[in-house]
Amino acid sequence: MTLGRSSFGSSPWNLIMAVSIGAAIPPILLFFFGQRYLLEGIVVTEK
Repeated sequence: MTLGRSSFGSSPWNLIMAVSIGAAIPPILLFFFGQRYLLEGIVVTEK
C-alpha cells in the first residue's frame, strides 16, 4: 500500500479529513484568543 492510496486506488478520506481538521484547529484557536489584540491594533491604526 502506497502513501495516500488504499489498495483499491481511492484516497483514505478519513485520514485526509483528520489531518485537515487537525491543521485547521490551531489557527482558529489563535484567532479567538488573539482577537482582542488584533482588533485593538486595527482601531489604533485607523486614527
